[in-house]
Amino acid sequence: MMLLKIGARGTKRGDFDRLRVDRAVKAIHYAVDHGAKVINWSGFVDDKRPDKLAGLKAAIQYAGAHDVLVVVAAGNSMKDLDEDQNCTYPQCFNEPNMLNVAEIGFDGELDAYSGSDRISGSNYGVHRVHIAAIARNFTTDVRNGVSVYRLAGGTSNAAPVVTGIAALVLSVRPELKAVELRQVLMDSSRKLKTG
Repeated sequence: MMLLKIGARGTKRGDFDRLRVDRAVKAIHYAVDHGAKVINWSGFVDDKRPDKLAGLKAAIQYAGAHDVLVVVAAGNSMKDLDEDQNCTYPQCFNEPNMLNVAEIGFDGELDAYSGSDRISGSNYGVHRVHIAAIARNFTTDVRNGVSVYRLAGGTSNAAPVVTGIAALVLSVRPELKAVELRQVLMDSSRKLKTG
């Protein structure tokens, strides 16, 4: 397991981080070059300049060329990612080695919840979101300089669940290519209720 940080220390929600894409590209290359078979990405990039997005897409394609599955959290804005105006990246890239993950609750429905400053819920999309997982679980956090456990949700918790399952599948089927692993995960899931 490799923990690769792409966020800048001290960057707050809403701040624009112009170097995040470059750090993400380097992190993907590092993971691939050091033997990763599955990459979990629980985040997005703010910088939508075409050259930056092209570099990020090329890094994901580089992972695909090396049979690395990239599992991405769909995001928590309660938006339909199939609508282009709602696109975030890398979620809206259409690469065969990517698997976008929504969050569902224990009832099997897309999850929504209230935080201290906003109402959040899983992004969705018939074409751009591929699978969903339960995310409500205890996670670690730091509050007032002290490590604590807290109940949390969000697609950033759902994506690692799928990443872990992908790693377990590879432990018994190491020969699977990234696109085959993606298909195994999708084929073994149940369709969400619609309507």
